[in-house]
Amino acid sequence: MQIDDEISVGGQLNTNQLKQLAGEGFKTIVNLQTDGEANQLLSPEAEGRKVRDLGMQYVHFPVSMVTMSSEKADEFRQRLTKWPPPVFVHCSSGKHAGAFVMMDKAVKQGWTGDDTLAKAARLGFECDVAEIKAFVKYYVNSRRP
Repeated sequence: MQIDDEISVGGQLNTNQLKQLAGEGFKTIVNLQTDGEANQLLSPEAEGRKVRDLGMQYVHFPVSMVTMSSEKADEFRQRLTKWPPPVFVHCSSGKHAGAFVMMDKAVKQGWTGDDTLAKAARLGFECDVAEIKAFVKYYVNSRRP
C-alpha cells in the first residue's frame, strides 16, 4: 500500500515480491518482523541477503507487541529520515508497519490519534488489534505540540 511517493507498507515478502520492488525502483526495504516469527517466508537474514543482492538497502528493525514502545517509535521515526526513498516497510501482516508509518506522518502533520486512525482506515488499513489502535492514539496524542 502506497502512503506517498516516498513510502509504502505491506505484509511479509517473498523473493519474487522483492524482485518486483527492486524493479519498481525501491531503494530501501525495512523489515519489522522479529527473527523466528511463525510462518515467516524468509528469515530476516535471508531477506537481507536477497535485498542487498538486488541492489537495495536492507534494514532489520524488529518490533513485536512486546517491544512496541514510544521509544521504539521515536527511534523508527528518526531513522526513517536517513533511509533512501522510496522505502518499503513491512511486517508479517502490515499492521505494525502501517502503524509506525502512520504515526510518523501524523506527528509531522499534527494530526490527533483519532484523525490518524480515520486516515489509516481511509487508506485501507484494517487493524483489528485493539492494542495497536490504542498505542497509535496514545503515541500520536503524546507527541502533539
